[in-house]
Amino acid sequence: MSGALRVEVLDALNAIERAPSILKVGEQVRRFGETYGISHYLCSAPARPDEEPDEHLLFHNWPPDWFDRYVSRNYVERDPMVRTLLSSLHPFTWGEALEGGRFATKDLEIVHEARAWGMCKGFVVPIYGLGGQAHAVTFAGRDLRLDPQARAELHLIAMYAYGRAKQIKRRRDPPVPLTRRQAEVLQWAALGKSDWEVGEVLGLSSSTVHKHVEAAKRRFGVATRVQAILSALKHGHIKA
Repeated sequence: MSGALRVEVLDALNAIERAPSILKVGEQVRRFGETYGISHYLCSAPARPDEEPDEHLLFHNWPPDWFDRYVSRNYVERDPMVRTLLSSLHPFTWGEALEGGRFATKDLEIVHEARAWGMCKGFVVPIYGLGGQAHAVTFAGRDLRLDPQARAELHLIAMYAYGRAKQIKRRRDPPVPLTRRQAEVLQWAALGKSDWEVGEVLGLSSSTVHKHVEAAKRRFGVATRVQAILSALKHGHIKA
């Protein structure tokens, strides 16, 4: 890309920065992406085993039928694009990911299935948020224009859109509620119980208790068990 940004790119960045809602952020991504042949986009992070599939979903216009199929079949655990995302710092096309990795035939079928919804080619921009969580903005369509300048511009748009959406989410969304089990575990941990002791009370293994504590820490965006307990107290999830 040349030293100066094109006016169209600057306009898109300014529109994203002024977007009053996450929905409007997505609309700006759609509008700008159309010039590159992009018909679908998604901004999310792969859900961990103890999380809901849409817990980190910020904005998207993925076809509903494809989204439901993807979630119900737990494709996230086998998707070649997710596996590439978790080992890449740089944007990549779907084709580059498939050429550079070794994937089972059944896993490759996930990418091929997406063609039925008009997603024949894709471009993935990895974005690492607080705590190292790997998010990504994925652009897809039947035939994308992905010359070096287009890739650089889409990379920039993705970063701005992610940043603005996260800013709006932190400002307007209520705290993510804990699951019943996470709250129970933190309640006993607040009494000074070890993972083993909590497990004995709740009929869980100590490793399962530990996983629930770690999940609660991620939901609150904190680094330590004590911080998770204090956050749970503050938001009324547990009692002192």
